Amino acid sequence: MNRLQFGLFFIYVLSMLSAGMAWRRWLSRDGLGPNRVLFAGESLLLGSIIIVGQMLVLSLLHLYKAPWLWLAMLSNFLFLLWPPAAAGWKSLFGVKVRWDVPLISFAALLGIFMFRNCYFLVDVDSHSTYLYAQKLWLEHGTSIFASPALDVKVFVPHFNAVPYALGLSVFPGETLFPQLVVAFWTVITVLLIFGYVGWRSNRFYALAASMMVVFNDHVFFSGANAAVIINSALAALFFAAAYNIWEGRPRAGSWRFVLALVFLAQFVANKYPMAYVMVMLLGLGLWMRADRNALFRQFLRNGPWLWSVALSAVICGLWFLKNYLATGCPTFPVLAGQMNALNWDKEMADIFNKAFVGPLNFAMIIKYLNYLFIWPGIHAAKIVIVSISFMPLIFLMSYRRGNFDERDFAQWSYWLGVSLIAIVGMSLVTFVDPRHYRYGIGVMAVAAVWGMDYVLRRCLGFNAKWVMALVIVAALPGWQIIWAHGGSAKYPSFRDNAAVILDRMHMKDAMRIHYPDNAIVLREWPLYADKFQRAAWDAGVGGVTKLSAFLLPVRPQVGLWYTTAVRWDSYGDPSLVARDLSTLGIDWVMTVKDGHLVFVSALAYGQRASGFDKHPRRLFYDYGFPAELSNVRY
Repeated sequence: MNRLQFGLFFIYVLSMLSAGMAWRRWLSRDGLGPNRVLFAGESLLLGSIIIVGQMLVLSLLHLYKAPWLWLAMLSNFLFLLWPPAAAGWKSLFGVKVRWDVPLISFAALLGIFMFRNCYFLVDVDSHSTYLYAQKLWLEHGTSIFASPALDVKVFVPHFNAVPYALGLSVFPGETLFPQLVVAFWTVITVLLIFGYVGWRSNRFYALAASMMVVFNDHVFFSGANAAVIINSALAALFFAAAYNIWEGRPRAGSWRFVLALVFLAQFVANKYPMAYVMVMLLGLGLWMRADRNALFRQFLRNGPWLWSVALSAVICGLWFLKNYLATGCPTFPVLAGQMNALNWDKEMADIFNKAFVGPLNFAMIIKYLNYLFIWPGIHAAKIVIVSISFMPLIFLMSYRRGNFDERDFAQWSYWLGVSLIAIVGMSLVTFVDPRHYRYGIGVMAVAAVWGMDYVLRRCLGFNAKWVMALVIVAALPGWQIIWAHGGSAKYPSFRDNAAVILDRMHMKDAMRIHYPDNAIVLREWPLYADKFQRAAWDAGVGGVTKLSAFLLPVRPQVGLWYTTAVRWDSYGDPSLVARDLSTLGIDWVMTVKDGHLVFVSALAYGQRASGFDKHPRRLFYDYGFPAELSNVRY
C-alpha cells in the first residue's frame, strides 16, 4: 500500500513539473534560466497552480472522483509534446551537474528531510480541517455543499491541501501521500531559495538560507507530528513573488514582475490573512517601478504575460465562486455574520474575530514590533529584527570605513522591507498563531544571510572565506531536530520512517498512537447503528476535541464557534438548543468518554451548552502574551 502511494506521488511530481515547465517556457525562452535548481523550483510551483486549478474545476463540475482526478494528472504529460517544453525537460535532466561542497550538502539536507518525513499526516489541524475537507469533497463528488453542522474551517481556501485528494481518492484513510505532499512544498521552497541565492551570491549562502528554513522545528516535521502543520506552499509563493518583484525592476527583466503577479494571485487561495501582505507587496513592487505606464502597455500587448496573470487570477477566483455557490457568501466565513450565511450572527462574528483571530491595529504593531519578530521562535526573524534595529549604525560604520556599497545595501534593505511586510501585514489580520509567521520564513532567511554578509564584510572587514564560514555556523541552530523523536509532539522515529518505506507501518498503526479515541469509535459505532443515523459528533468549544474528524464516519458536527448547528441566540436555553439540533435531524451528540462511545441526548447537550462562555475575556489561543495583547475588549 505504501509503495503504491510512493509511486502515485512520483507521478504527481512529474505531472506538476511537466505542466509548470511548459508554463515557465511560455513566459520566457531563457533556457534553464540562471540555474537548473531555480528553474526546477519555479516550474514545480507553476505546475502546482495548474494542478490545483484542474482539481477545482473538476470539483465545481461534480467530477471530483479518482478517475477524473488522475486523468487530469496524466493529461499534463501532453505538455511535453510542445517542443520548448520537451527541450526544457531534456536540459533539466540531460546536462551534467556541477557538483561542489554546498550542492552536495544541499542534496543531503533534502534527502534527510524527505526520509524523516516518510510518515503519515497526523497533526490535529489537518485531521479537523484539510484532510477532512478533501474527504468531504470526495464523498460528495464536488466542493459545492454546505451545512451549519460542519466545521467552518473546511470552507476556507486551502490551495496547499487540494492535492491530498489524489492519494485519498485511491487510498481513503491513508495519509502517507498527503504527508509527502506537505513535505514537498518545503522542498519547492528551499529549491527556490538555494537557486536564487546561489544565483545572486554563492552556494554557501544559498545552503545557509536553506538550513535556516529546514532546521525550524515547525517546518521540519510539518504535518508529521501531533500539533503543527505549516503551509509551505504559501512560503514558496511568498518567496517566489518577493524575489521576482526585485528581479523584475526596470532594465532587470519585466517578465519576472509578471511571474511575481502569477504567484501573488495565489496568496489568498492559501490563507485569507495574506490579503494585506499581498496588497502591500504589490504596492512595493509598483512603487519601485518608474515605468508603470509603459509596463502596463507592454503587459496588454504580450499574450503570454496577460493570459498567465489572468489564468492565475481565475484559479484563485474559483475558491470564491465555490464558497458563493455553497454558502451564498464568497468569502465565507469572512463576512458571514454580515451576510447571515449558515446561521452566522453579526455579534458572534465580531466576538469570534476578537477572541480567535486577534487583529492588531498599526499602533500596537509598532509598539510590539520587536516582540512580534521574536516570540514565534524563528531563528532568521530574530536576526532580521536585530539588523533592522541597528541599521542606522550599520550604515554609518560601512560608510565611515569606505566600504558602503549602494547596490548591496539596496538589495538587503529590500529584503528587510519585505520581512517587515510579512509581520505587519499578517498582524493587521491576526497575530496569535506562531505558524502564520513562518509563511515569510524564506524571505527572512535570505534577509538574515545577506545582512550577516553586509555587516561582516562591509562593517567589520572580514575576508570572504571567514564570512562564508560564519554564515554557515549562524545557520546551524535547530539542526538537532533531525534526530528528534517522540516527546509531546510525537515526532516519528527513524525506525518509524524505515517501517513506512518498507511498507510495514500504515495509518491504522499511527491512529493508535495519535488518535486512540478514533479506534474506539470505529470499533463501537456499528453497535449503535440506529442512534448513529440521528447523531452528530461533539466538535467541542473552539474545535478542541481528541477525535480526528477525518478518521470518523461522516456525520454532522456540533460545537460552539466552529459550527452554527446551534444558533447564537439559542445557547442560553437548553430547549432551544435541542430544537435547533432537531431541525437538522440530530437527536444525539456523540463523544468518547471513559474508553467508550457515548451518546448524549440533544436536551442534555443543550444543558451543558448553556454554560458555554460566549464572551471570553482572553484570547482563545493565548501563548503567554502580554495582557495588553491577550485581553479581549468588548
